Amino acid sequence: MRISWQTMLLNEWRLLTFRSMAVDWRREGSAYLALGLGLTALAGVGRFWDQPHASLWQQLGGVSVAYVFFMAGLLWALLLPLRPTQSYQQVLIFVTLTAPPAFLYAIPWAHLVATETAQAAQSWTLLIVATWRVALLGVFLRRAVKLSTLQLGVALVLPLVLLMDSLSALGVLPAVVAQMNGHGNSPTQFMPGQPAGDVLLGLTWLAYALSAVVIPAYGRLIWLSRVRTTKG
Repeated sequence: MRISWQTMLLNEWRLLTFRSMAVDWRREGSAYLALGLGLTALAGVGRFWDQPHASLWQQLGGVSVAYVFFMAGLLWALLLPLRPTQSYQQVLIFVTLTAPPAFLYAIPWAHLVATETAQAAQSWTLLIVATWRVALLGVFLRRAVKLSTLQLGVALVLPLVLLMDSLSALGVLPAVVAQMNGHGNSPTQFMPGQPAGDVLLGLTWLAYALSAVVIPAYGRLIWLSRVRTTKG
């Protein structure tokens, strides 16, 4: 059974506006994956189109496409001990379909307003896109994966703190955030003592603090899941 592009785009709009989608994932999953990967690549093109030092791989959206496979793998791996009903492919499809909010990164703030205003606009854009996507993930985990409130909280926070902690430990967090915020590969806007740098430092320490709570909570959820499986 073939599905029309009109129906797929309508379902995509429903997902982005936090409404339920009427999809037969077994028959239509590959079509939605193709749509999602196309949207992801397009978002990647928009992210780097005005960065003169971006590589061809970045300009073609390849980095964004590679990222969604990694992020979907991380999410699915973290959900796996909790016995989710969704496969890796379904998680991957969902992650790719959350690409459109990143189209906002294509707004050329640096060419439209003064430098300081552009930096603030880019930071707000980053915050809006991140919040939108995390909210979409929360809805997906609640409706599709059917996680409890505690499981939902841990599943939302754990990937974020793991990424923050890992990038911070590797010493590349300022460069990654600078690139996401439209500053190319230069982390100069995020050095300590500057407003953006102080915010980033605060978020780093917050991630470390949350790790001390979320990781043990995740371990307990795994244990409870195994206990229920054994009793069942």
